[in-house]
Amino acid sequence: MGIPAAVLYVLHRVLGWPLWPVWAALGIWMAVLLVRLLFVRIMFRAAAEDGASPAPNTENRNPYSAKGSSSAAVESGEKRKNDILPE
Repeated sequence: MGIPAAVLYVLHRVLGWPLWPVWAALGIWMAVLLVRLLFVRIMFRAAAEDGASPAPNTENRNPYSAKGSSSAAVESGEKRKNDILPE
């Protein structure tokens, strides 16, 4: 929308056209820009509020991950055969 305003301004300077179409084109351009900005802001706010509360922690029921992780073995005091740490 800024380009039509520039073209209308050039026509005003060269051919003596009235200046009000330039201001109308700039006003429409600014209004569209403002509406788009507000729409994007509202959409981002709605998306942020949708996931605002984190999901509660749940128990890990996967039998392979509970014993396979090194942190679980360290916490329980188990010695695994692939550990290379000195005792």
